[in-house]
Amino acid sequence: MTTYVTDTHPLLWYFFMPDKLPPIVLNIFDNLGVEDLLIVPPLVIAEMVMVVEKQRIKITLDELRTVLEDLARDATYLFANLTREDVLASAALTAIPDIFDRLIVYEAYKHNVPLITRDEIITKSGLVRTIW
Repeated sequence: MTTYVTDTHPLLWYFFMPDKLPPIVLNIFDNLGVEDLLIVPPLVIAEMVMVVEKQRIKITLDELRTVLEDLARDATYLFANLTREDVLASAALTAIPDIFDRLIVYEAYKHNVPLITRDEIITKSGLVRTIW
């Protein structure tokens, strides 16, 4: 089984602007199978809503909701929970200044799996393996 954690932009782009993804990321998403797991941190959902609300991507909240509901029925996607312990443990990841990014990184850190992201601060931190 292969497990990944996704950042906000790869998941959003995969469903609404796949041409923005590099081939390696597109290949991962396209080939997720029954033995694979893509962990979606709760902050990713929150950021996706914010991006839609600010009209940084031309979709509606209903379109986003439909995609997320479809993913919730797919065993390949795991919507992670955010616990008090996770928030407190993420405080140690000081190389990531943004609390939302820190919590996304912590999800990959906690599971010791790669994070799909192009975020340079996250990549340069070296806290988790990144794919882009």
